[in-house]
Amino acid sequence: MFVPAWAMRLAPYIGGAFLAGVVALWLYGKGIDAERAKWRVEGAEAAQKAREREDALQDQVDAAGLALSMSTAELERLSNAERVTTRNYYVQNPAANVACLTPDRLRSISESDTAAYVAATASK
Repeated sequence: MFVPAWAMRLAPYIGGAFLAGVVALWLYGKGIDAERAKWRVEGAEAAQKAREREDALQDQVDAAGLALSMSTAELERLSNAERVTTRNYYVQNPAANVACLTPDRLRSISESDTAAYVAATASK
């Protein structure tokens, strides 16, 4: 097999260029892998920060819910105590209850309304 002399002289240069091309492609691939690894790390860090932020917000929501529940229970307790006090007062003093119109209370209201009407018409 005959190989021309010019091919023999250019063979090391062509081989070197081919080898340089292969090395360049290999380094480019390593760079892409390194960049992808960097992005994966940044993505994992961002996801971790988002989880921590979400946990902090959930803790705030839980604390607010607990405070609201406690204040609602306290309001319920106070309103129940107020209802008991009011009921006991009206049980002890039935005439004080406007909703409980006994004949005496109705007569007293009627007389007071009549007196107010007479006073108003007399002053005109």
